[in-house]
Amino acid sequence: MSTEKVAEKATVVAKEQEVEAVKKVPAENNEPMGKQELPHDEGENRPQFVKTEKEDKLGKIARKLKENPAVKNIPTHVLELACIVKDNAEIRRFTSLAILNYLHQKNELRGKKGYVDFLWNKFAVKAGGLSHEYRYTELFFIKALVSAFTSFANSANKTINNFLEIELNIEISEVTNEKEIAEIVETVATKEE
Repeated sequence: MSTEKVAEKATVVAKEQEVEAVKKVPAENNEPMGKQELPHDEGENRPQFVKTEKEDKLGKIARKLKENPAVKNIPTHVLELACIVKDNAEIRRFTSLAILNYLHQKNELRGKKGYVDFLWNKFAVKAGGLSHEYRYTELFFIKALVSAFTSFANSANKTINNFLEIELNIEISEVTNEKEIAEIVETVATKEE
């Protein structure tokens, strides 16, 4: 037998064993899931196990993060801020550039190049063989983060315009207007609340 066939056979056997293991798990109520009903009560009287999509998503992220011993003692609001820069590559890039620009203007960096490493409760700026850590409470970080969103919006606008010109031979102003965008933003904001 060739190694490919052996690997394929091992995969099939492993999948069959997983299916058998799932079949052997006893059901708690011996009732199919389709017949069980969840309460539809809204407001303060709703049970804690019925959550909105946003609460559920944040809960999953928080539970996953709290399993990591490195972030166990960090407050949730700090973790949420850290997730903004850690999970968005373009926002991270623009924030890093703004931080490095600010520190170069203040002559706090040695060398021409620098690197910003975003950690869970602080960020480290590495340049010229030295590393300096700052907390997310630094005002220049907040300014850099806010400016990163503006830079990101401008960059995305250019990218979308370029796409529309090449693919559809039109400009963004022909596709949408400020009123439509404001309505969409308002609709999304009310759904999030």
